[in-house]
Amino acid sequence: TPPDLQFRADHYERDLRRKTEKGTGKAWIQYGDKEIWADEIELDRDSKKAIASGNVRLKENNIEVFCNRAVYSLDGSEAILEEATLISGQLVVTGSTVKKLGPNRYELREGIYTNCNTIPITDKTAGRCLFDWKLYGSRFDLTLDGYIYAYDVIIYTKDLPLSYIPFFIAPAKTRRQTGLLFPSITTSNHV
Repeated sequence: TPPDLQFRADHYERDLRRKTEKGTGKAWIQYGDKEIWADEIELDRDSKKAIASGNVRLKENNIEVFCNRAVYSLDGSEAILEEATLISGQLVVTGSTVKKLGPNRYELREGIYTNCNTIPITDKTAGRCLFDWKLYGSRFDLTLDGYIYAYDVIIYTKDLPLSYIPFFIAPAKTRRQTGLLFPSITTSNHV
């Protein structure tokens, strides 16, 4: 059976023609293990799609997202997030646009990636924190607990630019690894 859909807000508007509801003021939706908080949420119950704006916070499994605006499919299959910070364990990514392409796969534009969130910071300021290292890239293809493929990368250490690399691959781990870890560098003529 599909999970129950709960929708609360301070004020409601319903459009019977479009079959939508709009909640403003402390709007909140829960659908299974997914939750959305925002200043305003418009919900289409037929398509199970929500458009949230203003102080948006999304929670799905062990992932939290803070953004300005979200178009979010409540089944978790897709989302478009604007000015977003995604946090999962020690991993933090930010992007001007973040698209959810699958259960653990995202595409980011104009973003920053680091997996140094060991404190951990669990709010929208995580992307602005001074980390030991971070990568700025024009585009990222990210699979959580898989790999991140980054394009037009600038590597920063303590907020100082260190080097430019046109293409970069790194593990996108959400949990800290233990034991003796050896660094490795691989080069290729293929892009």
